[in-house]
Amino acid sequence: MEVLRAIRRAVYIYPGSRKPIRKLCQLGSTEEELLKALDLEIEVVR
Repeated sequence: MEVLRAIRRAVYIYPGSRKPIRKLCQLGSTEEELLKALDLEIEVVR
């Protein structure tokens, strides 16, 4: 759980768009493995 708490995300709000765009900041290998094990696919900011 502590590793999952360390995951940060960026929120982009573009003028004229109704919904914000959420992306994960750069992940470590352990964090990527945990998200895959939980069957979560989230776009990552590099």
